[in-house]
Amino acid sequence: MARITFPRTVGFGAGLLALVLIVFSIFGLLWGLWRPEMTATAVEGGGFAIDTTSNAQFQGFGAFVLATALLAGAVAFGVFKYAKSRRGLATMLYLALLTVLGSLAFWLGGGFIAPTMPDVTAEVGSQVSWVPSFNPGLGLAAAPFVCLLVYWSGLYLTIESSSAGEEATAAVPTEVGQPLY
Repeated sequence: MARITFPRTVGFGAGLLALVLIVFSIFGLLWGLWRPEMTATAVEGGGFAIDTTSNAQFQGFGAFVLATALLAGAVAFGVFKYAKSRRGLATMLYLALLTVLGSLAFWLGGGFIAPTMPDVTAEVGSQVSWVPSFNPGLGLAAAPFVCLLVYWSGLYLTIESSSAGEEATAAVPTEVGQPLY
């Protein structure tokens, strides 16, 4: 029976996919537990009087953008630091694509855990609370932006530090009496 082997690049890409989806999903589930809630009072006729003192939907969106951006930065830094043999443009772009997928997993996981519908059978005068849903829209762009920024910064600083080291060794005089300028 012939054994099927895959190139290391495929294994590396699959490992990154699994890492990003698992990390973002776990943190998305935790985010769903701690999302801010809206409160309302049940009124006659089956409606609700919503408390407008806080904007839980905007706070949830802001927390989503901030959390996914921080996660993307941490993942990009970790991949850059520990996958030295895979550094390059292809890894950077693939990682940015994965952070978009990770952000979607984060949003879906948080939406799955959070109670997004109020109790419509509440008695008049009783308080109900729920987590408002939102469309992530442009918030999905924060994670790949931070990922690209962190990874590119690492590439830039690595190139600069290695070329600076070469220039410093080239400026050292090799013969006695050679000028230092």
